[in-house]
Amino acid sequence: HYWLGVRMKSVNKVASREDQTDDEDVATLKKDLDLIFSRWLRQSGADKDGICECFICGDKGHYSIMQAGHYVKRGNSFLRYDPRNVKINCKSCNEYKGGNIIQYAFKLEEENPGITEYLVEEGNLVYKFTRQELKDLIAEYSRKLKLLQK
Repeated sequence: HYWLGVRMKSVNKVASREDQTDDEDVATLKKDLDLIFSRWLRQSGADKDGICECFICGDKGHYSIMQAGHYVKRGNSFLRYDPRNVKINCKSCNEYKGGNIIQYAFKLEEENPGITEYLVEEGNLVYKFTRQELKDLIAEYSRKLKLLQK
């Protein structure tokens, strides 16, 4: 987890800089936002010992080994950072079982009836983030993460 810590320092620097230049490309900003959003999501679902539960199968693990799993795949920009679409998953469900999509849908429907159909509809929307939107989201989720860590 050493490299994650190093990367987080870089994200925090990016989020705190007031005078960011516009030469940062969208792909780099998305990578930074992916990291900070995933960390926020996993830590927000963790208990005081850092243990969280897979939304799909219920397995428990430290937030540092859990993942952010997307119902509508993360290639869809409109829902990529939407907490209704992204839940804490274990590596088994997210990677080895291809997202365990049938059980994922069942759990989403159990939590919020009709949500899967709504997310699939929204998943058809084409959206492209601007640099500024990504920078704003990085700053927002950085603030939320700092609040969780206090």
